[in-house]
Amino acid sequence: MQERKRPMPVGIEDFKELVQNEYYFVDKTHFLKELLDSKGKITLITRPRRFGKTLALSMLQYFFTMEHAEENRNLFRGLDIERAGETYMKEQGIRPVVFLTLKEVQAGKFSGIMAKLLEVLRQLYGQSEYLKDSSSLSEQDREYFLSVLNKKESEENLQFAMSNLMKMLEKHHGKKPVLLLDEYDAPILSAWENG
Repeated sequence: MQERKRPMPVGIEDFKELVQNEYYFVDKTHFLKELLDSKGKITLITRPRRFGKTLALSMLQYFFTMEHAEENRNLFRGLDIERAGETYMKEQGIRPVVFLTLKEVQAGKFSGIMAKLLEVLRQLYGQSEYLKDSSSLSEQDREYFLSVLNKKESEENLQFAMSNLMKMLEKHHGKKPVLLLDEYDAPILSAWENG
């Protein structure tokens, strides 16, 4: 009997979609083991365009996020990271994760880039809207959270938006969050191209 051919994942950037729809893929979950073994605070992945960076970040998101942890655990069944042992799998699904992409933060003028960046930040804060009622946060934290969420924070204070969100997530969950940053260079390239 001939084995069914798997479809090629052209344009697929979501790890869950890749696994659940049984696309052909190379198991790169060993990267999770390497990442955990390195115990680094920051990892920079630089690769050429179309090399799978977004897909790799998606894999990291599904592995680390607390959201739908049990469901996500099934995505790694039978893959290298599961075969690496429970020492590694106990890290699965135990952290808050923030996935920030700057892919759309491009414009012809600085004011346009800032407006898009503010919208991206507002959307990120919206994904953690439960924090506005968290008893683990101070009143000052909640006020800052709402000012970003409602686009009322000053441009100067927005420089702290990501670090403040990460601190608030840690206070609320009692675990250090994971920040996944994709397409960090899109606004820089846009600025370069537009003078």
